Amino acid sequence: MIYSEEFMKFLEANKWSINSVERQLSVGNGTLLKALKTETFSNSLESKISEIFPNFFTEFAQKSKPRFKLGIFQRNPNYVEPHPQPVFLRDEAPVPYTTKRSSGVPIYNTDFTAGDIAQFGDEPEKVIGHIDLNGFRKCIAFVYIKGSSMYPAFVAGDLIGIEPISDFEIIEFGQPYGIITTNGQRMVKIIRKGETSDMVILKSVNPEYDPIDLPKNKISKLFKVHGPVRDQWQ
Repeated sequence: MIYSEEFMKFLEANKWSINSVERQLSVGNGTLLKALKTETFSNSLESKISEIFPNFFTEFAQKSKPRFKLGIFQRNPNYVEPHPQPVFLRDEAPVPYTTKRSSGVPIYNTDFTAGDIAQFGDEPEKVIGHIDLNGFRKCIAFVYIKGSSMYPAFVAGDLIGIEPISDFEIIEFGQPYGIITTNGQRMVKIIRKGETSDMVILKSVNPEYDPIDLPKNKISKLFKVHGPVRDQWQ
């Protein structure tokens, strides 16, 4: 598995352009650029990179982050997931919280893991207010975080905005998502690239929780997580 940010740093350190690297790899024009933008490297592209630039994997493996070898993710217990920056609504002007039902994204009085809401929007009686905030307007709902698996990035009681994702092939690896599986399990996890193209790894921020290997075809619904949002009506 390759992370775009780290590979770009590797190119910059060697003063190579994306086009020149594509020529060295003998891939089509724009192939590497697309992989970097979507952070989705095919197995064949990763194999070519490992063959042409073996020192990239060697240098990267020496850092205190996940180790890579021929595109296979080897779990490193010392790796710490990046934490999203919380949004404190009391710092916004004007305060974007409102109880009006016609303004902003609805706040549901439930947590994402609750099974009592089959489809957000189907139970308006659970809406306790709305938030109108830049960066969250693609969200369909605000719901609460429950449990400690995503601590300290997300704390129980935090609000998160959820944005529906229809194409499961376009996933920003390393980012938090709300996942609903085909058997009805609901969870908020960091999604990382799996060892094969049909798999993903669901990672908790709290190191006490083990990663989960999940086939993509077991994902029923997917939501990009925005936030967390705190101090929402202080």
